[in-house]
Amino acid sequence: MSEGRITNILADDPAVFEIKDSPKASSKEPTYAFHEKGYWAVRLHEDAIEQEARAQLVDPDLVRAIMYVENAHGASYGHFFEAHGVAETILPMNINPETWGDLVEEGADFSDALVNVRAGVTLISRIQERIEKPTVAKVASVYIFTGRENVNDYGARVAEVYAKRMWQQVPRESANPLVNEAP
Repeated sequence: MSEGRITNILADDPAVFEIKDSPKASSKEPTYAFHEKGYWAVRLHEDAIEQEARAQLVDPDLVRAIMYVENAHGASYGHFFEAHGVAETILPMNINPETWGDLVEEGADFSDALVNVRAGVTLISRIQERIEKPTVAKVASVYIFTGRENVNDYGARVAEVYAKRMWQQVPRESANPLVNEAP
């Protein structure tokens, strides 16, 4: 199912993706989460988020919520692997260029934040178009795994981050942890 959905999204063909809510999905923040990394990722890429969300008619807060979770929950290891050229997915939207390369212009560099955000917003837009009565939790659950049939913990977490606008909550530490990271 996942491969079929990926093919459909890349071709931008009409489809309906079935995904159900799940009372078992937990929105609890994982113990390894770093609020600061989510906050700063959104703040650093605010212009790209606004530009791409506006151009593609996507709720910029949905983009912010997904970016926040991707960075708060995975940036501690993601940047290290990116710096060494072995990451399969690239932040800030945690996009896999091998899978989603055709969402943007040929030869685009996914380490370029604008390209990365554009691909992420395009993916969000195409997922939303294919879900009847899309919710933040449903869209995010398919964003993290295209074959998803039920809302999962990731989708529930993104929905909570969206509802609480976590990216607006200034961290206690004001230093940006995304700048000057050692590779």
